[in-house]
Amino acid sequence: MRRLGSEAGQGSVELVAIAPVLVLVGLVLAQGVLAVRAQLVGERALARARVAIAQGEDPAAAARAGLPEGSRVVRSAHALRVHVALALPQLPGMPGEVVAATSLEP
Repeated sequence: MRRLGSEAGQGSVELVAIAPVLVLVGLVLAQGVLAVRAQLVGERALARARVAIAQGEDPAAAARAGLPEGSRVVRSAHALRVHVALALPQLPGMPGEVVAATSLEP
């Protein structure tokens, strides 16, 4: 039986076919790490706000301390509620904001 062609270069073809999938998986994992980091930063800011509320201080100012540029802190006028929104470094096509909220009723 005669061989129709050699298998030389087969590994290169397979690598070219799988490379975009590997890059996409890596980007999704990186975005997940960035989202978890942003969530943790937001939760720490809210913990500072809870302490400030308990001490009778301004929770919005306490939450702003240590937050990165572009973050928003909003204090509700009707209740002791603080919302923190962090700008998330994003990859193309991924969500760009993480929001966390806390409240402490008197």
